[in-house]
Amino acid sequence: MNQPDPPPPVIAAVVVTFNRLAHLEKTLARLLAEPLDHVVVVENGSTDGTREWLAGQGDPRLVVIEMPENGGGALGFEVGMRETGRRLDPDWLVLMDDDARPATGAIARFRQGLAEGRWPGAEALAAAVRFPGGRICEMNRPWVNPFGDLPVFLRVLAGAAGRPFTFPTAITMRRCRGPWTAPPSSASSCRAPGWPVPAIPMAGCSSMATTCSIPWD
Repeated sequence: MNQPDPPPPVIAAVVVTFNRLAHLEKTLARLLAEPLDHVVVVENGSTDGTREWLAGQGDPRLVVIEMPENGGGALGFEVGMRETGRRLDPDWLVLMDDDARPATGAIARFRQGLAEGRWPGAEALAAAVRFPGGRICEMNRPWVNPFGDLPVFLRVLAGAAGRPFTFPTAITMRRCRGPWTAPPSSASSCRAPGWPVPAIPMAGCSSMATTCSIPWD
């Protein structure tokens, strides 16, 4: 007897926003045009009409979490990821700031890659982040702490050309750091090491407060 196909994975996007309504309008429209099951927006105490604008949106996939004040990006993502896991129980989380958005068709390709088993055993994927002109955003390039990874440390000592701090192959969740901008992460892999550290200041929180495991080209 044929086994039924497993249900498709539940994918939720989590966006943190603060006083950037013009950016959020574009990002939310882009996300809602993709095959996402949920789009969670953490409204971080904006005073520019963002909260009122979000209240007028009618897409049933949209979930808004209203914060009493702006506690910074790291706190926003900690609350957003934890509450998304508690309320919606997704299989994958897609994380981004309000001024970043997936390319057209990116989530559909991600779903197809999952169905085809393209990333067996992956706990997270780091997306390429590009400026509107197509150039890679270096600030959002995933990197490895060389002091916690012997092969990378040896490459740095040897003066390896190129990108000695970026990771070329799959590595475990606890050995790397990455950008907040759109790295799909399995919800179970986030729960295992713990949610992001909410007390990290706004400056630098993008590269310090989250983890990822393999590059996504």
